[in-house]
Amino acid sequence: MSALALSKDEAVVGIDLCASLTLAVEAVMPKLRALLADKQLLPQQALGVLNFIADVLNRMLVNINDAEALAKFGRLKLSVLRKKVTHKPEHAEAILRAAGFEAVPGP
Repeated sequence: MSALALSKDEAVVGIDLCASLTLAVEAVMPKLRALLADKQLLPQQALGVLNFIADVLNRMLVNINDAEALAKFGRLKLSVLRKKVTHKPEHAEAILRAAGFEAVPGP
């Protein structure tokens, strides 16, 4: 048995995680297309929104094995989002909500 072989449980978790990520991507695609098609945003502004979303998702992935941190980063503080995404924050909010983030009032 090689050192890279997965146990049955690890394989199931990997399949479940892959399926969950696939479903999340499929759920956000219409919202992502709306962001990219928004004629009121410059391409750089749309990419800024995507950069914020990527940062949020990266924090989730880094903490995926820590249930407490995962729950913390799974909450979407709307006031923080609106502060960090200055151009059309409703696009970022829609994409993150479609991906399963729970909106909560900010501090």
